[in-house]
Amino acid sequence: EKLIERPRLLQRIRTAVGDPATAHLSCFNATDAEVTLAVRLGVPLYACDPALGRWGSKSGSRHAFRQAGVQFPDGAEDLRSRAEVVEALLALQQRQPTLRRAVVKLEEGFSGEGNALVDLKNLETNVAALDANLNRRTVPVAEGLSAPDFYRKFNQMGGIVEAFVSGAVKRSPSVQLRINPLAQLELISTHDQVLGGADEQVFLGSEFPANADYRRDIKNAGRRVGEVLRDAGVLGRMAIDFLSVAEESGWQHYTIEINLRKGGTTLPYQMLQFLTAGHYDEAAGEFLTPLGQPRSYVASDNLVRESFRRLVPEDLIDILVEHGLHFDNTRQTGVVFNLIGALAEFGKLGLVAIGCDRAEAQRLFDDTVAVLEREAERD
Repeated sequence: EKLIERPRLLQRIRTAVGDPATAHLSCFNATDAEVTLAVRLGVPLYACDPALGRWGSKSGSRHAFRQAGVQFPDGAEDLRSRAEVVEALLALQQRQPTLRRAVVKLEEGFSGEGNALVDLKNLETNVAALDANLNRRTVPVAEGLSAPDFYRKFNQMGGIVEAFVSGAVKRSPSVQLRINPLAQLELISTHDQVLGGADEQVFLGSEFPANADYRRDIKNAGRRVGEVLRDAGVLGRMAIDFLSVAEESGWQHYTIEINLRKGGTTLPYQMLQFLTAGHYDEAAGEFLTPLGQPRSYVASDNLVRESFRRLVPEDLIDILVEHGLHFDNTRQTGVVFNLIGALAEFGKLGLVAIGCDRAEAQRLFDDTVAVLEREAERD
């Protein structure tokens, strides 16, 4: 909006662009404002048309999964009110009498903050009784949000109800895709997401690439969903999120949601590309340097410590170099930071640890966090 309100600035941008046929507008998430900006600049918008944003909603995701023929949690979509949530929960319990928990999701949520967990143990058997006790059974993921406030938001936004996917061993992988203007579907990467918060509903970071045990399975499922989106006219970068459960028969993968935008895995992956000039080999499921050597990383954009407020950005570089953790262009491994502008005020930063494999990347990540914590406490 700030750019759109400044016609002189828009003219300077148009002048700097020169030939609009050689440029395009890239953004984190495309809304009507980005469309207006692209039109004012006279350049194409390389992102999903907001008119197709329904495919990135919680209900739209379930419709896409159904069309793609991939597995997704039992539940109900296109719900518009708390009353419909009550009915959906009762129907879900009837289909799965042993189910102990469900998840209610707002149509438009971010990083799990639009979710609420519902306890189904000893569930009431009629609408009136469950409606009377629903607030008591509901725990929103967003800190400080009460159950009544959550359902007020639900009445405004709508959403879905899903069975809570449980298991002794669970992972949260994701597949990143891109659909170009020629309607060509490209698989960009796979990740294991690092989640936290209430029952691991909040995105904290990622590990690249996804576990080799199921990398191919989620890649194939993600591609099938991508084909549905491509046929619907969707354009640009997107991610398909999964919940994967280890069972005796093997891994079971449940598609959870579609994000029609850049996300938490975009920046670390682009940093890896920039630092190494390598590429993703879809057949191998790995990122390869120009010399054909694999590289992995562990990343977080939510590393927060109160003690980190004692540091300034310059300290980070000094600490990395002093302890030999900085990115080495020769070995093409090491640590880089981002979001360092939030360090002194909020004690928060982002970190990408790049190694020859995930084990080395995890070691670099853990060592860096330990060093930062130690140095931040020094007098």
